[in-house]
Amino acid sequence: GTYWADDSVPITFSHTGRTGPSGDTWDIYYSTNGGDAGGGTYPPANKIHTTAIGPASPYTFNWTVPNTVGIVGGNVRFKVEMVGDTAVKDESVGTITLRGKLTLNYPILSTVVWKVGDSRTITWTAKQLTNVRIDYTKNNGADNYGNVITASTAAAAGSYLWNPAGPP
Repeated sequence: GTYWADDSVPITFSHTGRTGPSGDTWDIYYSTNGGDAGGGTYPPANKIHTTAIGPASPYTFNWTVPNTVGIVGGNVRFKVEMVGDTAVKDESVGTITLRGKLTLNYPILSTVVWKVGDSRTITWTAKQLTNVRIDYTKNNGADNYGNVITASTAAAAGSYLWNPAGPP
């Protein structure tokens, strides 16, 4: 599956067959390079949660994807490991994809009217993106937003000042 920055990713694991007292403590890690099985690692900095759980299984932890540099990618895996006994662990079988997120803040209302020659600021919120492209449409998207305002501008800026000079 694909998840976006700020999405909630359900991480579910089972510890059936585990003997010992209930209330064991478990660490949950993520890896952006395939995890142990894929030749990567789960560094301590990638620990996302420590929890004590009882004998009920399976257990689900909902992880909110953070706006952290380097977290996006298509080869993300998870590992759950018992604290104090690293031999007791489980890894996700498959991988998920984490993507950056982009939200247009202005203009978003269909009642906004801009006049040729007036400068206007287009604003957005970007997470885990380097650059954005800004296009516009004159026919409600039928032209696939075929009019370029800028081919690339820094996503972190969060705004772009545009002066529509008139029809191309």
